Amino acid sequence: MKVSPAEEYITKLEEACCWLGVSQGRTKQYIVLLKELANGRRNHEHLMSSFEVFDLDELHQLWRNRVERFPGLKDKLRKIIEDGPLLSESENTNRAGTIQPRNNAFSVIISGRLLEAGFDVMQVEGCRKVNTELSSTADCTIKFNKRVVNLECKRSHSENNLTKLARNAKNQLENGDTKGIVALDCSVIVRNPNIGVFICENAISVMKRYHSWLERDIYPRVHFILSSSVIGLIMYIRVPTMIKNQHSQTFNPKYRMHCGSTYLIVGNRHSSLGRNVMTRISRRFKENFGPLNVRGILSE
Repeated sequence: MKVSPAEEYITKLEEACCWLGVSQGRTKQYIVLLKELANGRRNHEHLMSSFEVFDLDELHQLWRNRVERFPGLKDKLRKIIEDGPLLSESENTNRAGTIQPRNNAFSVIISGRLLEAGFDVMQVEGCRKVNTELSSTADCTIKFNKRVVNLECKRSHSENNLTKLARNAKNQLENGDTKGIVALDCSVIVRNPNIGVFICENAISVMKRYHSWLERDIYPRVHFILSSSVIGLIMYIRVPTMIKNQHSQTFNPKYRMHCGSTYLIVGNRHSSLGRNVMTRISRRFKENFGPLNVRGILSE
């Protein structure tokens, strides 16, 4: 019997909950909603929940065979997939408890991708790799050519606070004793404010548009943070897209729900370390994740 994309992700989320010992919280709610989705129910909550699961699945895939190397990280992962509002659109920046789980998820996903790409990750969210002597308060720390490099990861919730977050990350790195990289998640600020999803003919073309947007609109606003302490930038987007079925003139119920992601990686041209490490990250990310990535969960 053919398994539907929704059923496939139900299995993946159940495996993640079992792995982390999760019995309540938003991931358990996603499982219920995906089961309803597989049985034909469709509303805004079902639609957007089918997008929210991609981050959680990536966390599971990246860390299930690595988390034991970082004592304490498994507990943090449990909090990430348990806590926070059901939908990211319900986050309240005035209440840290609503935004922290997804903020932490971004740091852990970036760290996991660096591990997957072959980098020596020394610590993540304060959890040091076993047998590692390190004192760092950064979101992530890697070793590159025997040099320690810190990463500060920021997730922007509005265009107004993008430059503020970038500046805060720069200050954090300047107050440390090692050079570092700033990673910015710009996903929230490009989401459609009315329906939360971008409706399009072709998901790849949309992600190319978003990649160009990172180059044209985001990078010019944050490049000022590149300095003697900030040797590189990673700008990232993950957005929900709904692709029109070629055999239908309507989007509902004949549509495909996808999750698209892309990133822009820039090295500080005045830093040899920055040029070298960011070139390596760019090449390894492209090899392991592609410059544009689209995954679907709904298809009819």
